[in-house]
Amino acid sequence: MEEDKPFVYKYNNPIEQGYIKIKLSKEEHKNIFGRSRGHGTKYEYYENENFFMLHRFIRTWVKVANILMYPVLLLIHGVGNIKELNSDIGNLFNEKQGGHFYSDWKRKDRLLEKGIKFVDHFEEDK
Repeated sequence: MEEDKPFVYKYNNPIEQGYIKIKLSKEEHKNIFGRSRGHGTKYEYYENENFFMLHRFIRTWVKVANILMYPVLLLIHGVGNIKELNSDIGNLFNEKQGGHFYSDWKRKDRLLEKGIKFVDHFEEDK
């Protein structure tokens, strides 16, 4: 029987896949993705001919707060879970490399069908 090899995550840069990096206002974000932006998160937006993509990451101040609260977190989670806690905090600083971020896609044609207006940045750059 063949041994199962563990899955190894590799970050694929959207720009290398034909996307362009864009900026969206809060209003554009809400119209396209259907929700408001979070206070403790930062976003990277990408676009290609057919899709809008976002990557959501934890803001630096939240990471610093987690480090400052480490003793409290250790008490809450228990000393027995110190390896998991350390791993979780380490993941905050290597989000792209470890795949510890949220990503979402929206199809442009579906947005148009729903009557959602947006600026097509991809067409502007051509």
